[in-house]
Amino acid sequence: MVASELRIGNLVNRKYLNPNPRNTGYEYEPAEITLIRENSCNIKLKDGNKLDIAFKHGSISPIAITERWLLDFDFEKEFNNTNSRWEYFISRHGSNVIIEPFNSQWIFIWELNFVGRPIDSVHQLQNLYFALTGQELTIKD
Repeated sequence: MVASELRIGNLVNRKYLNPNPRNTGYEYEPAEITLIRENSCNIKLKDGNKLDIAFKHGSISPIAITERWLLDFDFEKEFNNTNSRWEYFISRHGSNVIIEPFNSQWIFIWELNFVGRPIDSVHQLQNLYFALTGQELTIKD
């Protein structure tokens, strides 16, 4: 990832070496971007710890959009009979947003208009939502 892709508040995966000797290798955990510099960023982990992370060596990576993430962002799931597939919608701040699966990515629809190219990561969804609505897309409480 590069700094130009990110905004403060974006959710990304932090790569770390599993300390358990039985499960050697790398694992990933969600983290929130709190500060962005040219070659590194600060992140806040779920437990509240803050770290300074360099962008090199894949230390942070995008989080794939999944149904679980959409529901955590308070999207509602509804079957679209016209397209014969499930879609997810959210109505906040006077804006209506729909996101639906398209091949292995997701199509973003704002006020019934298709927007841009398909997206596949949580930070892209957050950035596009902010660009169109002027509001942050955050996990529901």
